[in-house]
Amino acid sequence: NLVAAGQSILSGNGDITEFGRLLHETWRMKRSLSRRISTDLIDEIYATAMTHGALGGKLLGAGGGGFVLLFVPPERQAKIREALDKFLYVPIKAEFSGSQIMYCERDNW
Repeated sequence: NLVAAGQSILSGNGDITEFGRLLHETWRMKRSLSRRISTDLIDEIYATAMTHGALGGKLLGAGGGGFVLLFVPPERQAKIREALDKFLYVPIKAEFSGSQIMYCERDNW
């Protein structure tokens, strides 16, 4: 069960990089459902990220907008940001008190 595996990893019972690989597996499964799951641009972004060291990812949002969430080990992040520099980079971090939106200038990331 993928949910149980993800929960186990995120609760500290496994190597966190396995969560990235789990995201990749779920992306592959979702992509196999229909050609309409993704677009050529999303596929290009995902393939570029994977080629440059991402372990997995997930599409967030719907209807012509949203984000491609990528799981990338810290030592590979700069390389992926450079490869995808024409796209907006929005850094995230785990937060235990709920979602919070913070504004910062792009040059200050």
